Amino acid sequence: MPGESSFRSFFRPTSPRERLGRFGLQPSTITVALSAALDPRADAELTGLEQGLTRAETLVSLLEGRFERHLGLLALTSARLVFRRHRHPGPFVLDIPLDEVTDLSVRQERMTQSLLVQAQGRTHTVDKILGEQGQRLVLAVENSRHPAAPAVDPLVALGELRALHDAGVIDDHEFALRKAALVEQI
Repeated sequence: MPGESSFRSFFRPTSPRERLGRFGLQPSTITVALSAALDPRADAELTGLEQGLTRAETLVSLLEGRFERHLGLLALTSARLVFRRHRHPGPFVLDIPLDEVTDLSVRQERMTQSLLVQAQGRTHTVDKILGEQGQRLVLAVENSRHPAAPAVDPLVALGELRALHDAGVIDDHEFALRKAALVEQI
């Protein structure tokens, strides 16, 4: 029937990616937002959050919670932790450079989590965090502080191992053990 596809598309629910795309957000912000359990009413807040970031910053992780009795978004960027209150056009109410964070911990409540951030000589608490998002943010902070070592090509490592053996730095037994471990990675 003519017009049936437009009729269906009118009633077809939009995907979360399409919904967020309407706000003109950066693709990386949309990707991070899709991995978080955000209320769709918080979508418009992402624009203000993104505008508060510097050009050098990238959004790493995001969660919705409550800080100082105000609901909002807690964002981990490549440089800092920031909290932006919902429906509040002002600056971030919490802005902590990552190098000043001394400790992060998660406290499990009945149905939610609380994130405790030790920084600047005090404890900042973000509570009413749904699910395991608090723990995921802690892991994201740890990963950003201590990035994984770059993967070493086993063939390159095998060549270096051969050079160590030929130079007499390692004996035949040590060479055989290390070589077997590298061959398993190939």
